[in-house]
Amino acid sequence: MALEAPDAVSALLRQHVRVLKSAELTVPEVGPDQTALVRRTRREVVDLLSTEGYFKSEVRLDRRSGDRWTLVVEPGVRAAITAVDIGFEGELASASDAEAAALRDSLRENWALPVGRPF
Repeated sequence: MALEAPDAVSALLRQHVRVLKSAELTVPEVGPDQTALVRRTRREVVDLLSTEGYFKSEVRLDRRSGDRWTLVVEPGVRAAITAVDIGFEGELASASDAEAAALRDSLRENWALPVGRPF
């Protein structure tokens, strides 16, 4: 099966999507087996891309010629972090000692999803 997708996601898709990893896969001609394969592949791609911040992906399997199929993926716009507001509750929020203040500062500074980073 061939893949038609932007470079930004093609390596990820080739590494993780079952129909792209199997050289011996044949798409059933018609019927419920074909429908199941198409639905499973579509769901697999959408789920995978959502882990990378692509939440509006469009996926289809096109029969190009004979038994040659192409997985066509349009990932859409990648979501990015636009704002971060880290607040605290409980003892850590109300503690006024230097250790608590240092911990709060450290948690804010080491936050893994800063503004501008893809979700």
